[in-house]
Amino acid sequence: MNLSAIINHLRNKTGFELSTGYENNIRVWMDWYKGYYKPFHHYTDFNGKETIGLERYSLKMAKKVCEDWASLLLNEKTSIVINNEAANRVIQGTNMMGGVFGDNNFWYNANELLEKTFALGTGAFVLRLVNGKIRIAYITADCIIPISFEQGVITEVAFASELRHKGQPYTYLETHMLGENGNYVITNEYFDRNFQKVTLFDDVIPEYDTGKPYPWFSVMKPNITNNIDLNSPLGVSVFSGAVDALKGVDLAFDNLCTDFYLGGKMVMMNEALIGQEKDGRKVAPQTSKKRLFQTIGDSVIDGKMCQEYNPALRVNENTEGVQAQLNYLSSKCGLGERYYSFNQGSVATATQVVSENSSLFRNIKRHEINVEQALTRLIKSILSIEGFDPESTEVTVMFDDSIIEDKAAERMQDRQDVSMGAMKLWEYRVKWYGGTDEEAKAIVGDGTDKGDGFPPEE
Repeated sequence: MNLSAIINHLRNKTGFELSTGYENNIRVWMDWYKGYYKPFHHYTDFNGKETIGLERYSLKMAKKVCEDWASLLLNEKTSIVINNEAANRVIQGTNMMGGVFGDNNFWYNANELLEKTFALGTGAFVLRLVNGKIRIAYITADCIIPISFEQGVITEVAFASELRHKGQPYTYLETHMLGENGNYVITNEYFDRNFQKVTLFDDVIPEYDTGKPYPWFSVMKPNITNNIDLNSPLGVSVFSGAVDALKGVDLAFDNLCTDFYLGGKMVMMNEALIGQEKDGRKVAPQTSKKRLFQTIGDSVIDGKMCQEYNPALRVNENTEGVQAQLNYLSSKCGLGERYYSFNQGSVATATQVVSENSSLFRNIKRHEINVEQALTRLIKSILSIEGFDPESTEVTVMFDDSIIEDKAAERMQDRQDVSMGAMKLWEYRVKWYGGTDEEAKAIVGDGTDKGDGFPPEE
């Protein structure tokens, strides 16, 4: 996509000064999201004879972080409550089936867009009318060009994307601008590979006056202050401040994998022990194990013609290194210090209790603000198209907070269970103070004695 040509076209069309500088940041985040940032993952090394190109192993944690944030914020338990029954049917149909959301497979696509939004900093829902029905397009940051904004909120915008028609590449440019009457006007333009304007579809209206002051788009971004460009209305990636941590994770993981690669047994043999074919070609005992057997000419090592080399793999040290970097990464991305657990060569979400005082809880609530605003704007824009009064319609987004457990309340409930006999005191001690069953029984008894016997609360 020729972004420079698009920007020049928009400058001439709107008379506004637009910039392409932010695209570089989005491109870097995109590479990390895909799991391969060439300036880091490709490197060179000198092997004693020549300089060779090498590739680092990667855990691709940038995508994992974004996946988890999308799952925490939008999942199967997230729901929408609309105070107008007729309006609710338009949005969600009957019994949460159908409606505009159902026709557009909204919850699946919205979760996917949220993941990409947390990766690239910005995403947008865009409404389109196709054969009289509302269709929702899910636009990523690399296709969003802000034209006007106020207090960080985009009011006029262009969406640029690539498409193929009859095998040929084209650029589609969709512009949402406020007209003189205060209503939004949408223009649709197509350009060929030479950026010459063309007509591709006869049923697409080049310019459409919506007749409404409500935008047919809703921009969404993580609730993180943009410290790269303080004047930009675009957001920043959830890992924009954690790129060094991503590097640390991949360096540690690369070291682990390299140790396994280089840590194989090596057998160094005198050439006299090497077999020989009829044509004079010498063959190692196992030709499929080219690295296992190495010749050392006519030399001997410690008086032996054959010597084994078995390097240590340092599995525990490398695993601890990966875990330490994961802890740093999860903290930098707002997930808490121990959100991830590196075990048996894979990354899993660590089991944990999330209290109201934790950083993860606070960050979840902070991001929910932006997600709710984006969904509310989208719903009200749909209702405006369908003839409802958005101002009189109340929309509430119900998020899934089941991850949040009140540790103090749970502890008090367990104490009550012990008092009622539903839980043994030694079980309580094991759960809240640690240790083995035998150790707990030795301290507080096996439950046959009477009395409260609770240890003092810390």
